[in-house]
Amino acid sequence: MQTTTVKVILNPVAGGGSISRRWPEISSQLVKAGLLFDCEFTRYVGHAIEISKLASDIGYRYIIAAGGDGTVNEVANGILESPNSNKVILGVVSSGTASSFVRSLGIVQEYLLLENRKTVLIDVGAVDCWNRGRHVKRFFINETSVGFGAAIVNAWSRLPNLFGRTLNQRFRTIAGYGALVTHRNRLMKLQIGNRHEDFRGCYVVLANGQYFAGQMWIAP
Repeated sequence: MQTTTVKVILNPVAGGGSISRRWPEISSQLVKAGLLFDCEFTRYVGHAIEISKLASDIGYRYIIAAGGDGTVNEVANGILESPNSNKVILGVVSSGTASSFVRSLGIVQEYLLLENRKTVLIDVGAVDCWNRGRHVKRFFINETSVGFGAAIVNAWSRLPNLFGRTLNQRFRTIAGYGALVTHRNRLMKLQIGNRHEDFRGCYVVLANGQYFAGQMWIAP
């Protein structure tokens, strides 16, 4: 195994680029915590999955996602796709627009956690779906949804991510209201155990965490 024990995966556009500006501070805190590390910047959607899977495969024990909820989700998926996933600990340095996952975990002092090496065990969900004719399996650690939630995410994906957390959040709020105006309920089929239900609904969410879309406390 390589001498470096920690892989940092940083999304340079997270939080409107705020994570890139914070990198000198973050790296100094990692050094202060006594961690040997190397850092790799993501370059495209899905890149963090590739990086974290390879890092897990070759023996990294700690992988830190530096970015927002999307970055954390990709890093978690890469780890879980590796046969060494049960040996890897996921760390988070949060700097996204929403940062719902760390809020759900109650993480407010990320550097203190790095120094004390505290860990928590959480559940993981899996989604099997079809995307443009291709079968896809993805894991989720905070929440997943169908219906209106997906419409909001689709609207957000078309927004620029250049203006910092505050402005990004305002643009997302406006886009969310726009999605609400145009959204139409869909026919859904729900099965929980032996119970089946068909209904026309707006939104179905599976909550593993408490917060969605930033400060919305949906599942306390």
